[in-house]
Amino acid sequence: MISLVQDARSRSRPDPSAILSVGKDTKNTRVIYRTDAPVWEEGFTFLVNNPETDTLTVRVSMKKRLQVHFKEISLASKKSREIEGIFVLLI
Repeated sequence: MISLVQDARSRSRPDPSAILSVGKDTKNTRVIYRTDAPVWEEGFTFLVNNPETDTLTVRVSMKKRLQVHFKEISLASKKSREIEGIFVLLI
């Protein structure tokens, strides 16, 4: 019986969360339970010292799978200094 419970947990979907950072400023999203296609509808504000060199780093952690995926987004090309949209992390 114990092995069945362990097998069910290993096949269950992950509980992803994301960590966003610009320089040393870091923000965390909420955890979205039991999904491998998370959507976060949260807003964060960062102080950007130098938009020509600073990047926004997004790290997604899939807790049950022990995986971390990340993407860096340049802030230099953003005229309004706001980043909005759908970002796909390639796994």
